Amino acid sequence: MAAIPVGDDGRRAPLAWVGPVRAFRCQCPARIADVEGATTGTAPDSIEIVTMRNALHIIASLAMWCLFGYYWYVVLVRQPDPNTLRSVVILAIVVLAGLLLTVLWVRHNLKLARRFANRRRQTPVPATTPLELDTIGRPVTHPGLDVLRAARVVDVTADASAKTFTVADGRRSG
Repeated sequence: MAAIPVGDDGRRAPLAWVGPVRAFRCQCPARIADVEGATTGTAPDSIEIVTMRNALHIIASLAMWCLFGYYWYVVLVRQPDPNTLRSVVILAIVVLAGLLLTVLWVRHNLKLARRFANRRRQTPVPATTPLELDTIGRPVTHPGLDVLRAARVVDVTADASAKTFTVADGRRSG
């Protein structure tokens, strides 16, 4: 059996840090290793650090599976009541109706996708469109798209006949 590390004061050394919850150590009896490095937070692979929260989750999961098994035992031992059978039939009909509607909806969408497939295959817009006219047809003057993209502040001046982009110095006026 491996020795448990002891601190300078003679007490057991603390476990590796796993978070704000209290932790305990689980060791498989066949794989007990020394716990050197446990104080630095790098415990060996053969030692699993399990938090209380994880342990409670495991216990709750096992309890729920036991309860699930017990309820199946209760269901299988009893003779079904006619009302119970009717409820099961209604539930099965609702589930099958939902499944049927889902399958029909998917088929409908696939049919639409095949029918209108050519609409998705339009020519892509060119990556760099020249900026010569704005959306209402006015001529645009600018120092260059690369300069405008690199600028921190761009002044835009527009009137009825033209639009002008200029790079500003970035200082507030007034």
